[in-house]
Amino acid sequence: MDFVVANGYTNDLWIYLGNGDGTFQLPRIVPLSKGLSPVYLAAADLRGDGDLDLIVAEFDTWTVGVLLGNGDGTFGYEQEFALPQPPAAVVVDDFNHDGKPDIGAVMDSASGSFGNAEPYIAFLAGDGTGKFAAPVLTMNTGLPSSALSISSGDVNGDGLPDVLITGPGYENSQVFVNEPPPNRRWLRVTA
Repeated sequence: MDFVVANGYTNDLWIYLGNGDGTFQLPRIVPLSKGLSPVYLAAADLRGDGDLDLIVAEFDTWTVGVLLGNGDGTFGYEQEFALPQPPAAVVVDDFNHDGKPDIGAVMDSASGSFGNAEPYIAFLAGDGTGKFAAPVLTMNTGLPSSALSISSGDVNGDGLPDVLITGPGYENSQVFVNEPPPNRRWLRVTA
């Protein structure tokens, strides 16, 4: 097993390859070529080739970065996907049930000024090659968000992954149920 750390102060990722005995090699530093301030990351096989890829929440550039893995602990050039607010966390799951990994991102909209609704969760549909469609947004009516974490799971037993959000602000813990196509958005069910 290996592990990777998002280093927001130096805008890079530190990859520690495991030696198989509970120890790790010195880190391989992967500089981000575009995004700034990585605050959260996830690893997933976005292309179905058996190699793990990295998905990074990049706070200062308001982007999600994707680095496709080469299968040997190295990664290709970063691709960026823009969001309307800074992402605080990302999760990967097959949200639209098409057999291809998608990205869910919760955004920190505490500094935004969008009136009565703030962009809160972004859904980026994957095409199975490591590329993603423009984000579909779920708005949060009322207070801005300071969410710090997002995870997925089928909370209502309908076969679609829902998202669970946590944070220190008024939103605290919330569950958003995945609405099936054609609407493709999440509906808040708890607060």
